[in-house]
Amino acid sequence: MVTFMRPAKGVTQGVTQGVTQGGTQGGTQGGTQEEILDKWIENQIRENPQITTEELAQMSKKGLRTIKRHIAKMPHIRYVGSGYSGHWEVLDKE
Repeated sequence: MVTFMRPAKGVTQGVTQGVTQGGTQGGTQGGTQEEILDKWIENQIRENPQITTEELAQMSKKGLRTIKRHIAKMPHIRYVGSGYSGHWEVLDKE
């Protein structure tokens, strides 16, 4: 016959609390994934103003709609010119 012993209440609580706090702190210290993607998009546009949203999607392994949604919520990034001969501009944040 096998008997299981219940761990002391303080041990279980300490382990659970430690795991939860560690996971939360580690996930948010560097910024959210959305903020990281926004910064990445901005850097790519600064390096290559003629880059397309399709190229950004392929490079980031994200969907085209995700890239367009992120760009749309960044008021300091705009597209100038027509579709095939235009370019991106990154304005100074105010």
